[in-house]
This record gives sequence, C-alpha cells and structure tokens, in this order.
Amino acid sequence: MPNTVRPFAAATESISLFQHLTRKTSEGLAQLLSLNVQTAQSVLNAQTQHWNQLLKVQRLDELASLQAGLVQPLTHQASHYGQELYQIANNLGQEWNSQSQTPLAEVQTQWAKVQGNLNTVLKNMPMAAQTLTASMKNSLASANQAMGALQQVVSQASDAAQANVLAVAAQASQPNAA
Repeated sequence: MPNTVRPFAAATESISLFQHLTRKTSEGLAQLLSLNVQTAQSVLNAQTQHWNQLLKVQRLDELASLQAGLVQPLTHQASHYGQELYQIANNLGQEWNSQSQTPLAEVQTQWAKVQGNLNTVLKNMPMAAQTLTASMKNSLASANQAMGALQQVVSQASDAAQANVLAVAAQASQPNAA
C-alpha cells in the first residue's frame, strides 16, 4: 500500500504547520508583552520625572510651561506604541494568512484514497475475519471524525486569529488618527 505514505506525510506537514503558527503566535505575544512592559516603564519614568519637576516648581508660569510640556511626550509615546502594536499585529496576520493557504484539500483527497484502499482490502477479507473488519471500519470512522474535527478546529483558529489581528490592528491605528 504505497498510497498510505502520502496522507500521513500531509498530516505531518499539517502538524508542522500548526507548530510553526503556534511558535509565531507565541513570538508575537512575547513581542506584545515586551512592548507593553517597555511602554509602561517609559510612562512611569516620564511621570516620575514630571512629578519631581512639579515638586520643584516655585512660580505659576513654571507650572504652566511644565504642564504644557507634558502633553507632547505622552502623545509621542502613544503614537509610537500604536505604530509598534500595528507592526506586531500586521506581521502576525501576514504569517497566519500566508500559512493558512496550505492544501488541506490535498490531505482530504489522499485520506480518501487511503480509505478506499482499506475498504477494498476489507471487502476481500475472508468471512472469518469479520471481527477484524468491523474493528478496522470503526477505526476508519473514528479517524474520519478526528480529521473533520481537526479541520474544523484549524478553520476556527485561523478565523479567530485573523479576526483578532484585524481588531488589534484597528485599535492600533486609532492613536495615529487622533
């Protein structure tokens, strides 16, 4: 049965793809976490400096200029954060979109051929092997259900990831527009 090798190779490719996308998503989340930590540190440092300067103010005109000078760095930080967030979300979305075009139909076609070959073999088995035949048919039915469930999960995960990336990208673009 040389035809059985290819469906399992395709399944291996699908698992490898899933691992690749999981790794890329984890890297994207790590970048997002790092960006959030860096932004929080930067804002806290800026606020600490600002409060220290506020404590040293002795005249009202110094206070007014100090408060006016606070807005520009915060605006710049928000803009930078939005751009970085958009870049992370965009890269992750591109990775998912490029990889989701994998040939799941090819896996299904090869699996159907394997099933056809196994059904032919099972039909030609002697009557004494009916228990084995029934067991093989049950195994095939279970494998079909698992394959369908896997395809549904992959499809749902791809759709959810794409929707999340688009939502993050939309939120990231809002600070730039403001």
